[in-house]
Amino acid sequence: MVLKSGASSFMSLLLLLVVFAAMRLFAETLSSSQILTIFGGFFGSLIFVLLITFVNNFERTLFGDEFCSGVFPEVAICIVIACSFSATIHRVCGTTCFIFSLVMLYYLIRISHEVYQSNEQVTTSSSSRKKK
Repeated sequence: MVLKSGASSFMSLLLLLVVFAAMRLFAETLSSSQILTIFGGFFGSLIFVLLITFVNNFERTLFGDEFCSGVFPEVAICIVIACSFSATIHRVCGTTCFIFSLVMLYYLIRISHEVYQSNEQVTTSSSSRKKK
């Protein structure tokens, strides 16, 4: 099932708020042990993915379907916001959020290239002319 850009941005915003609220609700638990702080960073990287999905789909709704988000304004701001959210739980959560977010960004770009890359190949057809 494919959602339109407006509906997808709304759903990603809702999921973003749910994940952030769950992180704040279980902040004491997430900062209680080393492995849980790493999971806190992973949840922070989920915030990054949901935030970049929200921003990109919102921009596609505003500017049209041909709009493509760039690395500097959108991705950089979203990664700073996600790491800041995670750092409110624990400093290690912020660091692991940055690492997990970079890994998830790599796979997002890779999947994006596989799905949206045009398969058009430039073919040059040489017409052979017969000499008379």
